[in-house]
Amino acid sequence: MATALFETPASAIDVLRLPAARITVRAIEPADAALLQGHVRGLTRASRQNRFLGGINELTAAELDRITHHGAGNIFGLFAETDVRGETLVVGEAIYAVEAATGISEFALSVADAWHGRGVGQALITSVECRAARAGSLILAGETLRSNDAMLALAAKSGFVTRRHPDEARLWRLEKVIGAFQGMTPCSRLDSMRWSMAA
Repeated sequence: MATALFETPASAIDVLRLPAARITVRAIEPADAALLQGHVRGLTRASRQNRFLGGINELTAAELDRITHHGAGNIFGLFAETDVRGETLVVGEAIYAVEAATGISEFALSVADAWHGRGVGQALITSVECRAARAGSLILAGETLRSNDAMLALAAKSGFVTRRHPDEARLWRLEKVIGAFQGMTPCSRLDSMRWSMAA
């Protein structure tokens, strides 16, 4: 996977070349509410359960507003998009919330079912790590169902530690140190995958 990073950290556009496609990771904006709702509705029931840790069919108006107003309340939403025969498709989304007081950013993501196993989840995590680190976070954390084998595998591949959830027996807690003292920072990992504009 290779990438090019433009603009400011929170609203950056990451252009990523995956083995089978090129995708763009960008900030979700207020005008994207229908696109986001369409992505959620298009997920299978199992994928929606994995993403939202329970059974929902679509996002509420309040949740749509929360995710699409990029940066409001230190909550940031991202789309992963690709072009298929001239049409832009949403193939994944992620959300992360920056808690300045604790140095922890919480994240969650989903990938369109047809795009599972094609590197979209890894691309979203890499982008979230860089953005959260640039916002001052030292730890990136999330939660997943114990039955969500795909997310657990992705987390392990991405360097997360899996812990028992302190309150919910059906969940695992995922945590990863993303501070610069780790050696290679998330953003330097992103830079090492830089996509050449001439390619």
